[in-house]
Amino acid sequence: MTQATASATYESEVAGWKALVLENEFLRVTSLPGYGGWILSVVYRPRDVELLWQSPRGVIHRDDAPVVTDPLQQYKARSPGAWPEIFPHGSVATRVKGVTIPFHGEVVSRAWRCEVVEPEGRRVSARLTVDCHLMPLRLERTMILEAGRPVLRLEETASNLCADPVEFMWGHHPIFGKPLLGEGSRIHAPAGSTLGDDFDPGGWPDRDGRDMSLAPLEGSGVSDMFYLSDMSAGWLALNNPGIDLGAALSWDREVFPYVWIWRDAGGARDWPYFGRAYTTALEPFSSLPGARERGERLLRLEGNAAMSTALNLTAFEGLEEVSAVSPEGDVS
Repeated sequence: MTQATASATYESEVAGWKALVLENEFLRVTSLPGYGGWILSVVYRPRDVELLWQSPRGVIHRDDAPVVTDPLQQYKARSPGAWPEIFPHGSVATRVKGVTIPFHGEVVSRAWRCEVVEPEGRRVSARLTVDCHLMPLRLERTMILEAGRPVLRLEETASNLCADPVEFMWGHHPIFGKPLLGEGSRIHAPAGSTLGDDFDPGGWPDRDGRDMSLAPLEGSGVSDMFYLSDMSAGWLALNNPGIDLGAALSWDREVFPYVWIWRDAGGARDWPYFGRAYTTALEPFSSLPGARERGERLLRLEGNAAMSTALNLTAFEGLEEVSAVSPEGDVS
């Protein structure tokens, strides 16, 4: 019997951008290092299902001139949906140490360096690295697939490149869409509470008589943003029993104690979605929006220090409920 193997290549192209592709028998993962390090696609291969939402605008071709020239809006201007990494700031633009950091940070608009470390075998990996221009920070991400496991693992290190302490935000922004998102789809998470638009506390999953874990129906006009807090463990899952498919995330709760949840079911009628979004973004985050301005929790690195963490995305079938996801990405 032939032993299953995985592969990693940095040879194909998407819209003129060189594409990193990691693949095993369960997942095919495509990332664009030169396009802000975006994880553009995660396909569950046994059923040929795309797990991430693909914006109808797609990826801006490498040869296209910028249409939106406001540097503070580059995230919105470039976003193809899918999975960006938010670093070193999240949410609206803010002033830090004499410079304005754009909406959703800097690394989504920069070119990352990429090296395939393990190209073929039972385990494959690629290392992506990006230096911020506006803050003295470096982010390194190693993307890993192992044969026989439906798990994408990201092992990451943030480094302070100067002698002074630096405070920053850090988050992941995977955006899920159809068919994983649909009628009956539900978020499972070990959260103690929710926080609303004004960070007013409420229950989970029931908040003011509404089941916040249940996905809104496509075209319902819902557009909401809320946050999970008081997490007893670092994991959550989006499960669609109607198609018997789910995706789970697991991470280090000490680094990412919050989850930002953005959902849109045709409610955002202006640029950049114009009512065409049907999404649920599940975002492990270090901080809440506006934390710097309110004097709340930020991550901190002392001079020339570094911190490392890991996050997993797991595809799964055959579960009505999810009660736990291990630090290695095993779903139960």
